[in-house]
Amino acid sequence: NKDKPVALGAVGARWPALDKWRDLRWLKKQHGHRNVPLEVGAFDDKAWREDVRSLASFVDEFLAPSARADARAGAGVESASDLAAPVFSAPSNADANTRRDANDVTVAYLAQHQLFEQIPDLLADFDAPEVCDAFGGADRVNAWIGTRGTVTPCHFDSYDNVLGQVAGFKFVRLYHEKDAPFMYRHAGAWETNRTWPGSQTENEAETVDDRALDDRATTIEGDVGGTLRARGAQGNISRVDVERPDHEKFPLFANARHMDVVLGPGEFVYIPARCWHYVRALTTSVSLNFLF
Repeated sequence: NKDKPVALGAVGARWPALDKWRDLRWLKKQHGHRNVPLEVGAFDDKAWREDVRSLASFVDEFLAPSARADARAGAGVESASDLAAPVFSAPSNADANTRRDANDVTVAYLAQHQLFEQIPDLLADFDAPEVCDAFGGADRVNAWIGTRGTVTPCHFDSYDNVLGQVAGFKFVRLYHEKDAPFMYRHAGAWETNRTWPGSQTENEAETVDDRALDDRATTIEGDVGGTLRARGAQGNISRVDVERPDHEKFPLFANARHMDVVLGPGEFVYIPARCWHYVRALTTSVSLNFLF
């Protein structure tokens, strides 16, 4: 009711998914024949591209090398709760092409995909967090599966969101809606803003009217009540790289105040509608988000 982000703790700690889905061999064996959409390359990489691969190919070419890099980065770590500790069971008989340095992993992301409509058997491995029930239940559940280093740039959505981890660790930075005047909104669509732009005038971010933005946000067919807003709405992305801000180009951003959360397996954060948020995978990662 206060429209503030809340770290919910390990509300998914008892899910069967936490043990099953971290085993990439299981994922490959059970569902490797399924084709899924991928984003390949870092968010601000000019070579970024969309692709369609089988889950088996996704595991072999991207997730398994990333998981092995996690394990190398965690060598000698005494506590399994350390952020660098290995969190996936990856095949050990990799060929030479996949034995890369921990900093040389190709970023790939199965992002915001309705995997559970494609593979409904996976629904038995988790339940929607109870907080969703306060708003009539979740309208949609998305899967996010990717290597270490995936990034979702700072943006806001027009629906409420509970984001949580099944495997791996993610860093989440959040800004209250009231900080919007400092966030330098980009006027373009999500799909066309592949990099943090540097060529626009500094006032361009303020050219999008909030009411017009809501009017042209699309509804997702088949959602309960047909009211859930899509992320494809215009003007919901910040032009600022919030982890490495350019204060000369974006001076007002210094006034924004953030809340940081690191999510581990089973842990969730509530992100209210119009709350700005940025997400980066610290390790190979499987996440879910529930929209309502």
